[in-house]
Amino acid sequence: MIVAIVGAGNMARGIGTRAAAGGHSVRLHDRNKAKAVDLAATLSQATPGAEVTAVDADAAADADIVVLALPHPAGRDLRLTRRTPRHLRRRTDRRRRAGQSGRQSLQHHLRRAAHRR
Repeated sequence: MIVAIVGAGNMARGIGTRAAAGGHSVRLHDRNKAKAVDLAATLSQATPGAEVTAVDADAAADADIVVLALPHPAGRDLRLTRRTPRHLRRRTDRRRRAGQSGRQSLQHHLRRAAHRR
């Protein structure tokens, strides 16, 4: 399975280590390409034989699983696209008709999911 991780900090290091140890192919993407390359090299050395690479955003989006390893404020800047799950797009479309932005819809969904726990 191909696991893409967006971010190259401590969360990405931990998640990438577990994914690589589990035999999955890991793709790392970060705004700072050098950080992604450094983390990919570190994870490759830590788990011999694992396929860990630094990639661009398009290659990360084509993975089987995409993990966001970002601090909360950075996640706010994500844009909803055609790859966004259908139930989130429908909510966004309804809110846009009501004059709200897609970013507000995503934040609302995340807040509701947190309250359910």
